[in-house]
Amino acid sequence: MLGYGGTDSPDDLESYRLKSINSEIVELLDCEGVDRVVATGHDFGTAILSTLHYYNPDRLLALAYLTLGYTAPGANLRLAEIEALNNQTNSLFGYPVFGYFIYHTTREAVAAYDDHLDSAYSLWFTNNATYQKEHLAPLNELERWLSGDRRAPYGGVYITDVVKEQWKAIVRAQGGLAGGLRWYKSLLSGVNQDDAAALQSVSPIITKPTLVVTSNRDPVCLPSITLNNTLPYAPFARPRTLDSGHFVQLEKTDELNYELHEFVKSLA
Repeated sequence: MLGYGGTDSPDDLESYRLKSINSEIVELLDCEGVDRVVATGHDFGTAILSTLHYYNPDRLLALAYLTLGYTAPGANLRLAEIEALNNQTNSLFGYPVFGYFIYHTTREAVAAYDDHLDSAYSLWFTNNATYQKEHLAPLNELERWLSGDRRAPYGGVYITDVVKEQWKAIVRAQGGLAGGLRWYKSLLSGVNQDDAAALQSVSPIITKPTLVVTSNRDPVCLPSITLNNTLPYAPFARPRTLDSGHFVQLEKTDELNYELHEFVKSLA
């Protein structure tokens, strides 16, 4: 993903346009001489996975969605849509699941993250999802958390102090988290608006085998929302739920790899 893990971190929002990212993925497949793949996406990566299915379903053997599900063609999550979703989830679940989205588009968020990386890491990778439910998802709570330099408990095989220091070093070498946060800014600014409108006539049905892995302790990507957004469009769906928080690939690595392996074997 642009802006993370040592990748490019462009300043212009157009670089984060989903259709453009999709074209780059296809170019990479062509460069590597790979015809078709089993594509996997987590969180924002699921939007890219969905986009790949809209434009290049011929390059897919199957799809695997982790924690967050399918985005139907024509959907365009701008600021108004995020606010409506927050109001809806607040009514249904008692808190808005994407309250942090709006804060992530601000200049203040970039500075707060870069000044409080330990605080940010502990909240995003906490092993107690209650902290995310109370201090990440609701409106204005993430800002308070970072400004107070607070800490949440974390831990696991792949979530350690050593990994945290590696993550911080990568972030700092990349100039901070401004690039990663531009995903939110580009989305809410409407950079995908024209492309979404052009996709209104595209069939929403996923024509490939589809693994949908939800995490039962994820307070942001709630399993019920993920399944409701995906299963009506996925006639070949294989839903699975793991006892995990948001970063299932780190928290339940062996269990997730088992599900992915079984899914790939089923394609033979």
